[in-house]
Amino acid sequence: MASTARPNPLPQLTAILVSSALLVPPFSVAAQNCGWSRVDHRVAYDASGAWNPSVYRSVVGALTIAEVGGAVWEGAETDISKTS
Repeated sequence: MASTARPNPLPQLTAILVSSALLVPPFSVAAQNCGWSRVDHRVAYDASGAWNPSVYRSVVGALTIAEVGGAVWEGAETDISKTS
């Protein structure tokens, strides 16, 4: 019986590890400096329009009343009233 010698995988494994170690830092630096990283910025406080707390509370109250009113209007047997 002839013995079959298996090739040593160490040189290939070493080459893969070295090449991946050399490629990872540029990719991480590029990911940190992509266009999306410039999206976040400081915004001045704005309490006008829908962001005004009293307007927000009024809208939430009106939606709650509309939801309860819709459930009462539809009755107890419809799917919409059961969802509401």
